[in-house]
Amino acid sequence: METRIAVDLKVFRRRSGLSQADVAHLLGVHRTQVSKFERGVREPSIEHVTILCLIYGLRLPDFCVAARPQFETVLAERLQTLPEDERNTTETARVQTIQTLTEQLADLPAAYGV
Repeated sequence: METRIAVDLKVFRRRSGLSQADVAHLLGVHRTQVSKFERGVREPSIEHVTILCLIYGLRLPDFCVAARPQFETVLAERLQTLPEDERNTTETARVQTIQTLTEQLADLPAAYGV
């Protein structure tokens, strides 16, 4: 499933003139790993994202802002299926965090597709 992050990674790499093999070498991974990142089969770790930002001359916050809508959508879906607290306790912090998060995600712009 090609995600926004995957498309961005492919575009940034092509603009840089680097091959997948070049990027893989700089990341310290196999070329197939870069291919998986660019196809959305696997998400890069924070370490890989940080290195990719350095390679492509991006600021980490700028890259994260571009990816945020996708992650907000995923988080909203996961929030709907969040299991009850297995300890059967009512922890105020947990309840408050879930409620706040639900409200924040409900207020997302329609353009995000949530």
